[in-house]
Parts: sequence; C-alpha cells; structure tokens
Amino acid sequence: EWEITPEDPVYDLLYPAAENIVTGPQKVGRLTIRDYGQGIAPNAVDLGWLRISASLKRAVSDQPKVKTKRYHRTPVGDKGLGRLATMKIGTVLRLKTAIEGENAWRTVAFSWGEFTPERTLDQIRVLKGTDSSPPVEESGTIIEIIKLNDPNQWRDLDFIEKELIPNL
Repeated sequence: EWEITPEDPVYDLLYPAAENIVTGPQKVGRLTIRDYGQGIAPNAVDLGWLRISASLKRAVSDQPKVKTKRYHRTPVGDKGLGRLATMKIGTVLRLKTAIEGENAWRTVAFSWGEFTPERTLDQIRVLKGTDSSPPVEESGTIIEIIKLNDPNQWRDLDFIEKELIPNL
C-alpha cells in the first residue's frame, strides 16, 4: 500500500515527466531492508556498491576478512548478486547509507527498467543525494525496492511465514 509522491526524487525514475502520463501520488509498494551496521563509506558506494563484482569487502590476498567494529561481523556479499536479485522484486533500487558522524543519509537510486539492450551503462540515470527521513540515529544502511513487481505476493502472510522467512 506504500505510496510514492511526486516530491520523492525517484518518482521521475518510475514516471518520467517526458511521458506526462501519470501525475500525483501512486500506490506502488515498497520493500525496505535495514542494516544497523557501520554503513557504507562514500568511496565504497561508487567503487563497490554501484559496480557489480567490484567490492571493497573482499579479503586482501589470503588473509581473513576484517570484522566490523560495531558488531564484529564478517562482511559478506561482495559480488553484487543480492543487488541483481532485486530486479525480480521491483523496479527502483534505492540505497540510503550513513557512516558514524553523518547526520543525513547519502542516497543512490536507479531503475532496473532503464537497463535495455540499446543503452550503454553510462546512459543509465543514477540519482545521488541526501535524505534525512528517517533521521540518522546511528550508522547503517537501508535498501528500498520500490514499485513491487507482484505486490499481492507481499500481502500474502502465508507466503511470508511459510516460504520467505524460512528461506532467509
């Protein structure tokens, strides 16, 4: 039931003004995943998160990966398969991240719908900015998948409880 409004920076990724077909708020659905870890540094967003199979999480040579300071977790997910999997769930992928000391989320968003055979990667719009909603109370990362491909599936509590949660 989540609604996107024209004031949201990613609205134009879903409904380009040039098409001039849709106006006003639209119920599109949104799946949000929140990680209360250390956040992603600005250079790691550009050099790692936005590039499939490029990661600053990889271990150096044969040394074990360095654990995070906050929860002493081993960073995982260095190939981008999770990001690629989101295209099956929804249209727009938005990252909000903040490291310790930042008072606003740094944001990056793009639409999977823009990836077409006739386009090169440099033609894909990537929106970068900041957002203070929700307020940054501690470092971490929020991933939003916006405009769900099958919103009814996410309303099905039987699917959530019996299939999704056990598989996670």
